[in-house]
Amino acid sequence: MLLCFLAAWPVSTVKAYRARTAKGTSLGFMMIVEAGYLCGLASKFISGNVNFVAAFYVINICVVGANVALYFRNRRIDSSSGTRLDSTSKSVSECAGPILCDAPRFRTVFSDLVGT
Repeated sequence: MLLCFLAAWPVSTVKAYRARTAKGTSLGFMMIVEAGYLCGLASKFISGNVNFVAAFYVINICVVGANVALYFRNRRIDSSSGTRLDSTSKSVSECAGPILCDAPRFRTVFSDLVGT
């Protein structure tokens, strides 16, 4: 699992760097992942079972940290270019559900789709 994440996070980092926007990026998700890696690394030290796996935790922590830094860089770029990141700028297809979207806008788009 750690090896798969070790392969995936650099791809995400490159994508975030090239995209130059924070839209579609979840800081909360990255912080939860970072906390998980920190807990995994801490468990290695607490249990006294420090082995090569700890190196993968450290690398993943660093790469996710780079993604977090890129998130803030991209937020700054978004704010200077005037890109809106709030919920009203999302389309229905980008939302996980009506609770995460602007409810009046969701109702308007939904009624347009179903014709009511």
